[in-house]
Amino acid sequence: MDVSAEVLAAPDAHTAHGRLVRALAEEFHAYFVVRTCTGPDGAPAARYLPDGAAPLRAWPTAMADVDQHPLVAHLLHARPAGPVTLTDAVASGRPLAARTRELIESFGLTIHQLALPMPAPAPCEVFALVAEEAFRADEQEAARLLQPVVAGLDRHVALLARIEEGTTAERAPSAVAPAGPVLTPRELLVLRGIAGGSTVSGIAARLAISPRTVHKHQENLYRKLGAVDRLSAVLEAQRAGLLPVDERPGAGRMPALHPS
Repeated sequence: MDVSAEVLAAPDAHTAHGRLVRALAEEFHAYFVVRTCTGPDGAPAARYLPDGAAPLRAWPTAMADVDQHPLVAHLLHARPAGPVTLTDAVASGRPLAARTRELIESFGLTIHQLALPMPAPAPCEVFALVAEEAFRADEQEAARLLQPVVAGLDRHVALLARIEEGTTAERAPSAVAPAGPVLTPRELLVLRGIAGGSTVSGIAARLAISPRTVHKHQENLYRKLGAVDRLSAVLEAQRAGLLPVDERPGAGRMPALHPS
C-alpha cells in the first residue's frame, strides 16, 4: 500500500517508475530491474533504462537471433500470462546455448532471471528482474499475486509519460542530454564499492564473485571513465553523474546491493 501511494503521488513518470522498480528490487532481491517492451523490429527493447543498462541496448544487435535467449523465445512464442523464469523457459524445451550464457555473463548479469508480464497485445511487455540467486517458489508465488497491482501502477506510469511527452512536444524537443560513459550493472556495483572504500576482496565477497572478476570489472570501468586509479575513477564518475559528489574512496561502507 505504501509503495502504491508513493507511485501514485509521484510528480512525474520517471520518479514513479523509479519507486516501483526499487520496490520490485527489494521484494525479490533483484540487483537489476528493467521494464521492457517490443521494439519496431519485434525484438525486446528497454523502456526507462536503469543506470548502466547497456545490455538492454546491446542485446538485439549482439545476438544473431533473439530467439537464442530461452526466456525471450518463451515470451514471444508461448506468451505466458503469469511470471516465468529463465529456468522455466529452459525446462519447456528451449535450451540455453553456451554463446547466450557467455553473452549474459559478459554484461554482468546472471541466469537467475524472472519476467513479470504486463497486460498488452505484444508478448515482451514485461518487468525483467535479475538476481544473484535463483528465485524461490515463494517469490514466484508472490510475483503472481502482485502482478495485477504492478500492472495497474505500470499503466499509471505510462499515462504520466504520455502526458509529459505531449507537454514536452510543445516546448523544445530538440534538447539532447549529454552522453556519458555507460557502465554495466556489475561495473556500477564495483564502482560503488570503490567509492565506499571496500577492498577487492570485500567487493568480491559482497557480490559473490571472485577477486579476479572484480579486477576485470575494475579495469573495464577505469577504461570507460579514463581513470588510472581509484580516486580518479570516483572523481570521473562524479563528473559524469554516476556517483554523488560527496562520495570519496574510503568515505564509507559499500552501498547495499538493493535500492532503498
